[in-house]
Amino acid sequence: MISALASSDAASRRAAVEAVRRRRLAAAIPSLLNILQTDESFSLRINAAEALAELGDPAAVEPLAEFATLLPPEQTVTVCSWIAAFRSDDARRFLHWVAFGHYHPDVRKAASKLLRDILREVPLHKAGEKKEP
Repeated sequence: MISALASSDAASRRAAVEAVRRRRLAAAIPSLLNILQTDESFSLRINAAEALAELGDPAAVEPLAEFATLLPPEQTVTVCSWIAAFRSDDARRFLHWVAFGHYHPDVRKAASKLLRDILREVPLHKAGEKKEP
């Protein structure tokens, strides 16, 4: 199945991306990243992005963020929500950048909300640390 991600046939690649997503095959992450970054088919790149988000490997945040910058506003918001699900420092940094730097107001607003939701979950101190009086 992973070898099908490199097929010259777009339909085979699309079916392989879907199978990888359904089966949650982490071994396919490098191939999915390759599709995300280089495939000629825009819709296949979106499918690879969704599969990467669902697999949840934090190494996918930066490539997903780069991809999000190439998208129209509606799709940027979708990819931002996938990135937000990682709840990582990289995800927070990207959402902060989008919330304050994206050209489209709807994208800035959506990124701000996603960022607020993440920040609500961040503890103010580390577990086991004493709070300062």
